[in-house]
Amino acid sequence: MREHVREIKELYGKRDPHFVVETGDLAVLCFELMREVRRSPDGVMAQCYGRYRRKLSQLIKELSDGDKKATVRSCKAGKW
Repeated sequence: MREHVREIKELYGKRDPHFVVETGDLAVLCFELMREVRRSPDGVMAQCYGRYRRKLSQLIKELSDGDKKATVRSCKAGKW
């Protein structure tokens, strides 16, 4: 998986569109891991999408409230 991540970053940095295929390969590996522990990829993705929407909404609120420092801290802390 680390090799896929490295390659995705490298290709994306070069603006090589093949990064999308590598991203798909990584997604397939992740879905396989979910299936191995008997979790539904659809269920996991629904949970993740909900988390994504909440985090995005919070970042938008921070930006609209003018709290840019908190937004930067949130991003650096890996909350985004």
